[in-house]
Amino acid sequence: MADSPTDSSDAAGGRRCCRDVARRLRWFFREHPWAVIGALWLLAYVLGCVGVAKQFAATGERRSASDPFFRGLQLFIMDDSMVTNGPLVSWELEVARFLAPAVAAYAALAAFLALFRERLQLFRLRYFRRHVVICGLGRNGFALAEDFRRHGHRVVVVERDDANPRIPLCREQGIIVLVGDATVRAVLEKAGVASAQYVIAICGDDGTNAEIAIRAHQTVLARSPRLTGTVRCFVHIVELHLCELFSQHRIFADLGDPFEANIFNIYQSSARLLFEDHPPDRGLIVAGDSRTPHLIVLGFGRMGESVALQAAKIGHYASGQRPRITIIDRDAESRQNRFYGRYPQFEQVCAVEFVHRDWEDPETRGMLRRWAAERECVVTVVVALDDDRRALACALGVLSAVQAEGVPLMVRMSEEAGLATLLESPGRGRTSLATVRPFGMPRCVCTRRMLLNEELDVLSRGIHEAYAEPRRRPGAPTTDPNVAPWDELDHGLKDSCRQQADHLPIKLRTIGCSVCRGDRPEASVQVFSDAEVETLARMEHARWMAERLLAGWRLGPKNVDDKTSPHLVYWQVLPEEIMEYDRQAVRQIPRLLQTIGAHVQRRAADSTV
Repeated sequence: MADSPTDSSDAAGGRRCCRDVARRLRWFFREHPWAVIGALWLLAYVLGCVGVAKQFAATGERRSASDPFFRGLQLFIMDDSMVTNGPLVSWELEVARFLAPAVAAYAALAAFLALFRERLQLFRLRYFRRHVVICGLGRNGFALAEDFRRHGHRVVVVERDDANPRIPLCREQGIIVLVGDATVRAVLEKAGVASAQYVIAICGDDGTNAEIAIRAHQTVLARSPRLTGTVRCFVHIVELHLCELFSQHRIFADLGDPFEANIFNIYQSSARLLFEDHPPDRGLIVAGDSRTPHLIVLGFGRMGESVALQAAKIGHYASGQRPRITIIDRDAESRQNRFYGRYPQFEQVCAVEFVHRDWEDPETRGMLRRWAAERECVVTVVVALDDDRRALACALGVLSAVQAEGVPLMVRMSEEAGLATLLESPGRGRTSLATVRPFGMPRCVCTRRMLLNEELDVLSRGIHEAYAEPRRRPGAPTTDPNVAPWDELDHGLKDSCRQQADHLPIKLRTIGCSVCRGDRPEASVQVFSDAEVETLARMEHARWMAERLLAGWRLGPKNVDDKTSPHLVYWQVLPEEIMEYDRQAVRQIPRLLQTIGAHVQRRAADSTV
């Protein structure tokens, strides 16, 4: 006879209950191992004392009152010689004679491992090859360590603070943690930097990170000849204006050694990922559309600056309109002066306005309401405050001003739990928070994919080769740094190619296409029409101009050292030869995407080529 639905339900509930109890016990033992060992030790001792006393009474042996307590201790060294006559009559003694030595052995093993953990780790590290070394176990470093481990890498973390609460969490996942100062070369040698695949310096201070990179470079250069392979070092630099200064160091200039240095910035990565998921034009501005993307940024600290810069780099569409950016900050004037001191030509790239006002001001909400209703703009609001609570309070305060127009509201969240969880909960689609999106969380930004950018680099290499190959003279030495092989290319030129690759999806959306994965279908686009090529080439020139202006280039005779170029002009007045460069670059897009296993797909609503 089949079980009734009630019986099946009860059985399933019982299994769930057992699994829940087991999960809780595992968690408790993981969090409080020595408390559990102490409790088991006490239980074994009490059972041993009771069992010995019962055994003596059953055999008629006359012993002193303290003898059971002493004999109970003997059980922990597997000595049950107190049993002299007859069989065991006490179940307590039967349990204790097995439990006591087991607890003693486990405690000894745990103590041994704790005492010699570092020695064992160093022994294991001697045989590590192509592993990942992460210097710094803050929130971002921990997120990177977890993600690399999740992708199957062996990970070593170097952390100065031995009381860091993330150290036990790392060790639970099989991540080796060395406690020490990563700016000391001997510590880096212990971590196996010389044989590593990736070294990541992500401490809280730019100077510390730069020093770690320099020490890692020295360690790699002095390594044994038996160790081969390039060590790729990623250095986190928070202050964007220091990136250019640090990139002039010899670790970037020495292109022939087995050490490759790269600079990354969490704020830049957050802004890039934000607009990758939520582009400023929202995919609405296509060829023939005259609307302008309007980005409103509340708060202009490091994150706000990065968001504005990324919008300026990618915000070039078929409409030909400069992206419009409005900055609202309670200290807008001083922040504007500081920002323009680093990017004096920013106003040539964007139509920018700084508004000295607090987000709590009722007039601020009135301004947002007017902007959100403008039909000639595609509006996006980004709250880029540093504190999560203030950021969410700001978002809720201005939500009513933009919600009616369906304007997306992006909120920077630095913590994984709490407020970010609230914004990501499945049920929020039925609430007023439906248009609010969190961004900038470490688990999204501090990942292997965002750090290595492997696909982006494949595309960037292809872009460079498509430009450089026709300009290389067969058999002639390379004197033009612009046509050098990718591995010998200047850091700034590599970044230029990466920015061009980053703009490909935006170009394709403009002509009703997108990047698709998988096998190439018959309907994939291989050739663009002449009109589409012209549209995309204009966009590419506008993007290139923005890139150069933000990097400090000026109009003038071509001079790389002085950062002057005669081509920083509008498309209409460009020489035909330069126009053709841009046309040729966009014609290459379908072929470039094939190098990463992707293709151009035209949307069904658009006519095919």
